[in-house]
Amino acid sequence: MRVSHKELKRKINQEQLKITDRELFCSRAFAGFLTDMAEAATKRYKRKIKVHVFYDESENAKTAYTDNEIISINAGNSVTRSFPTKVLRSDSLIGMNAHEIGHILFTDFPMMKHYCQEMSRGRMYPAVPSFSEWEIEEKAKEVQEFLENADELTRQAIATVSQFLFNVLEDGYIEARMCDAFPGKYATGIRLNNIRISEMAQSISEQLKNGAYRFSVLLNLLIQYHRTGDINNRDGYDGEILDMFYDVLPVFENALYDDDTKVRYEAINQILIMSWDYVQEILEQVKENQKKQNEAYAMEELQKKLHDELTGKTEEAKGNTAPVTAQGGFSIDRDKEQEKRKELQEVLSEETERIPLLETEDFETKGEGCISWDKEYSGSGYANSGSDILRILNEMSNSNAISELNDSLWAQLNEQSKRLELGNAHKGVNFRIFRMPVVDSNQIEAYKMVAQPLLLYSKQLQKRWKRILKERVSEGKQSGLLMGRRIES
Repeated sequence: MRVSHKELKRKINQEQLKITDRELFCSRAFAGFLTDMAEAATKRYKRKIKVHVFYDESENAKTAYTDNEIISINAGNSVTRSFPTKVLRSDSLIGMNAHEIGHILFTDFPMMKHYCQEMSRGRMYPAVPSFSEWEIEEKAKEVQEFLENADELTRQAIATVSQFLFNVLEDGYIEARMCDAFPGKYATGIRLNNIRISEMAQSISEQLKNGAYRFSVLLNLLIQYHRTGDINNRDGYDGEILDMFYDVLPVFENALYDDDTKVRYEAINQILIMSWDYVQEILEQVKENQKKQNEAYAMEELQKKLHDELTGKTEEAKGNTAPVTAQGGFSIDRDKEQEKRKELQEVLSEETERIPLLETEDFETKGEGCISWDKEYSGSGYANSGSDILRILNEMSNSNAISELNDSLWAQLNEQSKRLELGNAHKGVNFRIFRMPVVDSNQIEAYKMVAQPLLLYSKQLQKRWKRILKERVSEGKQSGLLMGRRIES
C-alpha cells in the first residue's frame, strides 16, 4: 500500500496543470507572499499592513483598495487576467500591491482634505494662480469670481472635478516614488500594468463618440502620459482637445514628480482655469441632473460618470496622515524609465486583446511614520518573484497530490477493513479508518520531540515481530536436524 516516489511526482505534475488562478492567487501562501513584500516596504516606516486577495471577474468589481491597514486586491480583475502566464499575472498583482503601498506611504491626506474644504467654500488653495498670458490671467479672475458667487452644489461639483484631477497627478507621483524606492519587482509590476492599461485605452475619437466629457478625455491623455510617457492617438485625432493637452502638459509635467504636495495643488488650479470651458460643460450637466431629481442625485451621477470615463477608474483617496518624510531627495531618470518600459513592451508585444480598465479604490490611514532614504537599497528583497510563484505553485501541487493519494489510501484501507474477520467475539463490530489528511506544523514539532526514543523501540519491536510471524507462517521451527530448507541463523 506504499506509494512510490515516481507515482507521487506524476501526481504533482498533474496537479500543477489543474491549479487555477483562483486557487493559486487566493491561497494563504500567496497572500502571505504579498504581505511579506508589503511589510518589507513599509515596516521601517512604522506602517504595518496586511494583504487580502479575493477573486471576482464581474464587470464592476473593485480591483485594488486599502484602508491603510489591509490592502485588498482582486486577482480576478481583467487587467491581470490578460497576461499570458502565471508569473506575469503574479507580477501584475505585485504592481497593484505596490500602488496601494505608494498611497499609504506618500499621499498627503490632511492637505487633500483641506484643499477640498477650501474649494467647497469658494476659495482656491493654496492661492489663485497667476499667468503670464493676459487672456488666461483674465480667465483666472473670472473663475475666482464665479467660485465666490456659486451655490453650494456648483462648488461641490468643482471640488469633485478638482479631486479627480488630483488623483491623476497623485497616482503618477506615488508610482514614481515607488519605482525609485523599490526598483525591483514592485517597479516591474507597476510598469507592466501601466503599459497594459494604456495600450488598450480608447482613442480620443472613441471616447467622444461614446459621449465622454471633454474634461475626461483630457484627463485620460494625462493618465496615459504619466503611465507610459506617451499618449494613445491611434486614429490620428488632431482637434482642440489635443491642443489643450499640449497646453497643460508643461504644468502637469513640472508638478508630477515634485515632493511638495502644494505644487501639485497649484498645478491643479492652473489646469482647472486653463480648461475652464470643459469644466463648465460638466457644471451644466450637473444642473440638468439637479432639475431631474435633486442635488444628491446630481452629485452621484457626476461621480459615476467621471469614474466610468477615466482610464484607471481612479477613486478619491481618504485618510488622515501625512506622507513619510524623505531624507535625501527624490528624482526620476525619465530616459531610463522609458528604456524600462520598452523592455517590458517587448515582452507584451504579442498581446493585442482589448481589456477593461484598472481601478484604484478608497484609502484610509492611521499612525505616523518617517523614512530615512537609502539610495543603495535595491528593492523589497523579492527580485526573483517568478521563482517564488513557482515555489508556491509547487507547494500547492505537492499538497494537492498528497491529499489525493491519502484519499486513495484511505479508500483501500477501508475496503480491507471490511474483509477482516476477528471471530464471533467481535461479531457486529463496525470498523472505521481514521487517517489525518493534513499534518500541521505544531504536530510535526511535537512528533520530533518524542520520535527519537520511540523509533528505537519501534525498530526493536519490528525485528521481534518479524521473527515471530515468520515462525508462525512456517508452523514453528525444528533444530538439530541433519537436513532441511530452513536454516536457523
